[in-house]
Formats: sequence, C-alpha cells, structure tokens
Amino acid sequence: IALVFASTIYSSSYAAVTLQFTISPNAAAGWADGSGNNNSLLVWGIVVDANNNGFGDHVFSGFDGGFLASSGAYRSGFSTSTTLTGIGLNVGATNAATDDILYIGANKMATGGTFDGATGISKITSISNLVYSGNVATGDSYAIIWFNQTSNGTTPVGLKYGIYRESWMTLPSDPGTYDVSANFAGAEGLKSMNVTLVPESSTTLLGAIGALALLRRRRK
Repeated sequence: IALVFASTIYSSSYAAVTLQFTISPNAAAGWADGSGNNNSLLVWGIVVDANNNGFGDHVFSGFDGGFLASSGAYRSGFSTSTTLTGIGLNVGATNAATDDILYIGANKMATGGTFDGATGISKITSISNLVYSGNVATGDSYAIIWFNQTSNGTTPVGLKYGIYRESWMTLPSDPGTYDVSANFAGAEGLKSMNVTLVPESSTTLLGAIGALALLRRRRK
C-alpha cells in the first residue's frame, strides 16, 4: 500500500491541547481487538474532520450511545508512528485525499481494570500536546480510532481497525487540558473493530498482473 502523507508542520508558535478520556471514577473502556478481546495494549488516536464536512466516506451507525463507522475505509493505509502533529488520510477507490487528519496517541491503551463497571479492561487514557495547525481548529469534529496492533509503525493490508464517535466529540479551545471522561461514566459496552484496511485498486491490479505473468511462465 502506498502511504500518502500530508503531515502538518509543528511550529513553536502553536500551543497544545490535552484530552483526558479516563480519570477515576470514569473509564473510556471496552475497545476490542480484531479477535473481539478487550484486554490488549492497542495503538489508538483520533481522526479530526478538519473542515467539518464529514469523515471521508465513512457512514456512522448508532451503537452504545455513540456511533461506529459502518462503511467506507481509509485507503492510503496508516502510519501509526507516534505523532501529534497530524497525518493526512485518503479514502475511496481512487485514493482521493481528504481533510481528515490522524493523530496517534503517545501512549497505547492501558489495562489493569476499570473504575466504574465498564466492560473489559482496555481503556484509552489521554492524548497529550495535541497540536492545532493547518485547518485543524476549535470546534472541529473528531472520532476515536484504534488499531489491531500493539506496536507503532506502518499498518499491513488486511489490518482491522475501529472508528467511533459521539456527538460531544469536538475539539475544545486551544490551548488547555480538558477532562472529557465524564462522557464515559458508567458501564461501557464492547466496541468492536468494524473496518478492514483493503489494498488500493492499483495495488490489487499489480498483484493480478504479477500472478498472470507467473502463470504464463509455468505454462511454457
């Protein structure tokens, strides 16, 4: 998969925001891995809709008080190297660029129990020093994204990931530290990984051409 990046550039002139998702007694928990288990130290982050015009071609469906993406897939692949300055994402069969920006949390999910009876123990804690730059600004919608991997790096074809949002998920004023954990008060249901990363059409075509050439060689 070709990775297409539109990384925003960090500048000391930009201040930063911290979003705290889990603070006792509330836990943002229940994030399942690709096998449906929610006890893994998974890589996660947020996707920001920089111009508030929708998250690529994702369609969200009601689930657990929030919404899971029910269709569409980011097609450029992902780099999950730790970055809080942003990576641009592409979608669709033509791998078209979007204004959706991926921020990967510096810390993976935590385990060790929850505080409020949430299902499972995998929980997101906080995303710190989130840099607003480019078109990312106060009031932009964001979604939580998590990956079926426990180490940072480039994601492989066939990787499962989940993307989830609730109506309150909008970026707060910059700068500041914000406790949003109250939005996860009480038991949190299991959130499954609901999207699978698929090859770009060009990658698929190249694979088919290679397989055909191999077949011809064997026939000779």
